[in-house]
Amino acid sequence: GALISRVRDLYGKDNGFILIDVAGMLVNTTIVAATLAHLTITPAKLSAPDIIEAVKLNREMRLLGEKVGKPILHRLLLNEVSHLWPTYQRAALESVKSSGLVRFDTIIHERAPFAEVFLTGETPHFADRTREPIVKAVAQLDMLADEVLALLQLESMQEAA
Repeated sequence: GALISRVRDLYGKDNGFILIDVAGMLVNTTIVAATLAHLTITPAKLSAPDIIEAVKLNREMRLLGEKVGKPILHRLLLNEVSHLWPTYQRAALESVKSSGLVRFDTIIHERAPFAEVFLTGETPHFADRTREPIVKAVAQLDMLADEVLALLQLESMQEAA
């Protein structure tokens, strides 16, 4: 209803991207948003429950794309990943590889600056860049942004062809 109406209003304007933040699980709003989007990103931790849900969502989006005749570009974003790479995370990463999910190369690690956003209201890009954790967080976010922009540019070139 309201989501579709709002997106329809914005979609015709060729002045940027539409970002829709929905739950990373299989619910109707997620499916509707994925159908409308140029790129759908599912954030997930490297845990069995998150990966299982992402696989289900990916399967449904692929089937929906086949039904509507529009492939749905979908990427998994691994976040809150430990720097220590514990066994359970390594096993979950193997599950991602064998599941057919396509993920971003960039992995978002657990970093204090991401949690600090809720305390300071400042994203890492606007925080104190003299702190090493801020520098690392900004680098990760910039790498992710580059990947997203590259996918969106590829998508727009394919639509134009």
